[in-house]
Amino acid sequence: MGKGNCALALRLIAFDRARNTFQWLTHRFAPYPWMTSFERYIVMGLLARQRPATCLEWGSGYSTKYFPRFSDGLTRWVAVEHDGKWYAMMRGLIKDPRVELVYVPPDREPLSGPGGEGSNEDLRRYVEYPKGLGTRFDLILVDGRARSACMEAAHGLLSDRGIVFLHDAQRDYYRAAVERYPYSYTFVDQRNGKTISLMGDMVDPRTLIDVAHIESIARCVMVVHNDIEGLVRDRLIRLLPTTKEIFNDC
Repeated sequence: MGKGNCALALRLIAFDRARNTFQWLTHRFAPYPWMTSFERYIVMGLLARQRPATCLEWGSGYSTKYFPRFSDGLTRWVAVEHDGKWYAMMRGLIKDPRVELVYVPPDREPLSGPGGEGSNEDLRRYVEYPKGLGTRFDLILVDGRARSACMEAAHGLLSDRGIVFLHDAQRDYYRAAVERYPYSYTFVDQRNGKTISLMGDMVDPRTLIDVAHIESIARCVMVVHNDIEGLVRDRLIRLLPTTKEIFNDC
């Protein structure tokens, strides 16, 4: 697995534990995307190797503030948000002039579907808004509502080197939309069963990320998770149940 990869795995896990311990502080002063450090590491690697000029994000969040800073060559980042209160909060956080945060409310509520995620009919304007921008996107992040519908819409929005990133890809109802892409790579975090999928119409995402490196780090993460954290995790949670959130791999 390599000492370097295992050292990196330890740092990634340690960051998550520190972030979870001081959530109130990190969210207020240094908001990070609400994903594991390993997932963030994969996105950062993709940004570094692909160097996207144009990005689209369905579902704004701390990622909208965080990732554009590391996107050399970025000219336009569009984030589409359906929730008015969340949009207002994000507007106060985002200062990057390259980032366009757009509020597109649902067409009907309450939102239907599994987990209240919403269907294409619930969020038609939200799903279709990017079609009117006249832009082809090098990177599309799908991490909001109506994700299956957004993945379908993304086919017509990708540039000739475009990649789609789907967060929480482990949900069964996304599978059909993922499988419609000619090329894909899915990473499974064995700690929690969560997955992310990278997809392309014309580009195989495996040419833009080092799969062997990622899988090697993942094996190291499991060693740290099982052999190091396991020594203290269960005992600590039994003594102080509130510490469970420290070990949350969301």
